This record gives sequence, structure tokens and C-alpha cells, in this order.
Amino acid sequence: MKHYIFQFGRFPALSTAELRERVNDFGTIKEVCPGFYRTSGADIKTPQNFLDSLGGSIRMAEEINSAAEKKQEFGQLSGDIAQYLSQKFSDGKIQFGLSLFPEKKSELKKIALDTKKELKKMGRSVRCINRNFQNLDSGTLHREKIFRKKNGAEILILRTKNGPLLAQTLAAQNVQKFSERDYHKPERDMMVGMLPPKIALMLVNLSCIHKKLPRAIWDPFCGTGTVNIEAKRLGIETVGSDISPKMIDAAQKNYEHFFGNRGDFFVHDAAKKLSTLGNNSHQSPEVIVSEGYLGPIFGRPLSERDYKNATSKVEPIMRKFLMEASQRRGIQKIVICLPFWKLLSRREGFCEHVYTSAQKTWRLQQMSNTRRGTLRYRRKNQIVGREILILTR
Repeated sequence: MKHYIFQFGRFPALSTAELRERVNDFGTIKEVCPGFYRTSGADIKTPQNFLDSLGGSIRMAEEINSAAEKKQEFGQLSGDIAQYLSQKFSDGKIQFGLSLFPEKKSELKKIALDTKKELKKMGRSVRCINRNFQNLDSGTLHREKIFRKKNGAEILILRTKNGPLLAQTLAAQNVQKFSERDYHKPERDMMVGMLPPKIALMLVNLSCIHKKLPRAIWDPFCGTGTVNIEAKRLGIETVGSDISPKMIDAAQKNYEHFFGNRGDFFVHDAAKKLSTLGNNSHQSPEVIVSEGYLGPIFGRPLSERDYKNATSKVEPIMRKFLMEASQRRGIQKIVICLPFWKLLSRREGFCEHVYTSAQKTWRLQQMSNTRRGTLRYRRKNQIVGREILILTR
């Protein structure tokens, strides 16, 4: 049993849910420091591959020692860090980086310099990779190839209520790869929601059945194919459909760009009955994963009239879709986004009728301790957010 530390992104509830769905034997996931969460589980053999399969985790680390056990003070850390690095890398030049959370540059500088002194006293050649004694980000860790170096490591120092906690980083999110799949695909459309690949990947991970990824998924509102691309990266067969022939063409081009072959995409109105799902007879998706239909675009908070207009366009489509999906006996689970809006009254407006009617034909999986039991995603200053419903038979 190992103790792991995960650094989550801006939506920790969503990141926690993703991790719980993907890993069978992880224990309680508990925040120990702002943005950092501790859990225990079996050894993960290929940490970077595992982290690459997640959308909501920035770092994955293994705990070195428990602050509660050693009752350490920050001034005493450099000796322990030096001792750990010296024992872990018995010969050769040691290259290390430190990151302190919450960050305090003067304190990090002192620990880093003292650690170098301690290692030199031990007769070791050493290099600290922190530039200007600032915390390292995931991009720097990959540029420095710290996880590939024979004698390289980043040590996390977390301030907890019990004192400092030390952990060695095992993997970091590859931001460049996400950026390539977002900004460098041949077809992008600013008018259709622009689902980020990270969120699409998290939606796919939430589709697990008994902690296992599904064999095949269907995205009935596929747009430019973001969900299909992220699912395929995880080895999942995918089918995509959309009411717009233009979007189907865009999804096909993006899919071919990343995988070199054509995907299974077809034109279909998700609110209408579908007799045959997909062009390839061997595919029979068991899960639906989709951003759904987000409705009209607004550049400012909505008035009550705007809100009523938006729901009148979104809700009939989504209600009909969920009803039709319930008739497809092969579909065991749905991970779908419904829009919610920032209103002029400073409250948030939801698709209440869809939320209620969905539970007449599906069981809503409680994924948070909120009143609605759903997960939410909305970037700062965005007018429309995504409420994530997870529905099962």
C-alpha cells in the first residue's frame, strides 16, 4: 500500500470523481493542502501513463514521510531532503527541484540552498533546477525531462495542519499534448462550445462501469469530435453523430489528423429515433458520453427573459434525446452535460425540466454533496457552464 499525493486542477470535485471512477482500490481522497489531495492504494507501475489518462490531475507524487509522524519544522527539512536524495541516488550527479505549496519564494530559496550545501557535504555533485527559486510547473518538469533522468527528482513540500509533508513527484500533466489536441487540430469552431480536451477526457473517465472503461461509446452531439478523440486515445471504440453535416465533416478531419484513419461519424438529429447506431456493425456502444446541446450563445449575464428563451430551445431537445436513449437497451450509462447560465439576478439558472424528467427513466448517480448531486464546470467569467449528469439504468 502506497500513499499518493495528487494535485488537482481548478475543479477538485470533478477531479476527485474522475479519480474515484478510474481506480478501484484507492482509499479516501482527502485534501491535505490547498489543491493537493492524499489517498492510498496499490503500486501504480507506470505513473506518467496513468496521469496522461486523466484530465483533472496536474501532478502525481508519492509521500516520502508523514509530517504528523516526524513533527518537523520547515527549518529542518533540508537535511531530510538531502538524506533522501543521497540514498535514492547512490552515485552520480543529483539533479533536483523543489516546489513549496502554498508558495513562499524566500522560504523555498533557503531550503533549496541548504539542501545543496548538505549534499555537497556528503561529497555529492548537485544541480538545483529551480529558476529564480520559484515553484516548478508541469511544463518545466517535462522540459527538464526530470522523470527520465537517472538521478533526477522533484520534491514537493506541502504545508499541512500537522506540519510539512514531503513527497516525490512521479508524473506531471503534459500541457503541451493537451494544447496540441486543442489548438492544433485542423478544424475548430468558436461557435459550438469549444469543449476543452481535458474536460472531454474527464467525461470519458466518468463513463467507467465497475471501475473499467467501456468498450465503446457514442457521442450524439459530437461537434468537432473532441470526446471521440479523447476516448480513442484510451483505446475505446467510438461513434459520433451530429445534426450538422458541417460538424460531421470537421469531426472526421480531426479524427483522421490524429489517428490516420476515418472514424465512425454520421449525420443524425439526437432528438429523433435512431434505428441503427453507427456505420460499423461491430460497434455497439454501451455508454453515451457527450457535451450535449448548450443552446444559444450569450455574451453577458442573462435576463429572466433570456433564460426562459434559452431553456425553451435546449430542454425539448435534451428531454427527447434522453427518452429515446432509454429505449436503447444496450446503453447502460450516460455522461451528459446540461448548460447552466449566469443570470443578471446573480443567481444561476439550470435546465430544471430536463433534470427532473431524466430521473423518471434513469437513475441519477450522486457525484457530489450538493443539493442536486451533480458536477459542474465553468471557467471564470464564462456565462454558460456545464452541469454534468451521470445516469445509469
